[in-house]
Amino acid sequence: MPSTPGPRRLQAEERRELILDAALQVFSDKGFAGASMRDIARAAGVTEGLLYHYFEGREQLLQACCRERSWQAHLDRLLAEAAGVPLDEMLRRIVTEFLNTLYAHGPVARMLAAEMQRNPELTAQHMAQIEASHQTLVDFLRHRQSAGEIRADADPDLAAGLLMGSAYSVFLLWGTLPPAEWADLVEHMARAVDVVMRGVAP
Repeated sequence: MPSTPGPRRLQAEERRELILDAALQVFSDKGFAGASMRDIARAAGVTEGLLYHYFEGREQLLQACCRERSWQAHLDRLLAEAAGVPLDEMLRRIVTEFLNTLYAHGPVARMLAAEMQRNPELTAQHMAQIEASHQTLVDFLRHRQSAGEIRADADPDLAAGLLMGSAYSVFLLWGTLPPAEWADLVEHMARAVDVVMRGVAP
């Protein structure tokens, strides 16, 4: 019988999650350069010493935030609910959640893009995450292709790149719009799935 985590371990894991949430908020408010470990500890409600017990410094914290709060977790959850959902509807859900996730963490996403110019390790980690989520979507499209929902001669890799690349470009260009205007743009972008579907449908 598998053992269950004890209260002390659960408490440590919950505190770590709390620290990551606080770090995301501080990075969002102050940017990476303006955020200090003291700021993050205060936001998390822990001592600075305890914060250093979990993370060596800001760079390690940022890397953990990117790794554990990545788009991949959202995509995995969406695809776990994909059975029986038509392909065009599934792609609309994916594009909509992708855009809204970026928008919700807009300052962090833009801060990350800037920090990657100075941090090769962070760049490598982030690019590996992008490739992993891209491959997850490609695998999903290939599965639907084998089920006859996509033409046999269509390229799932290209379709995934076009769809998510255009969505990311929309965020970079218009991700600072007011919420109501952003919602309209997301709805419009979700309809762009129809363009991709016309190119790959049987």
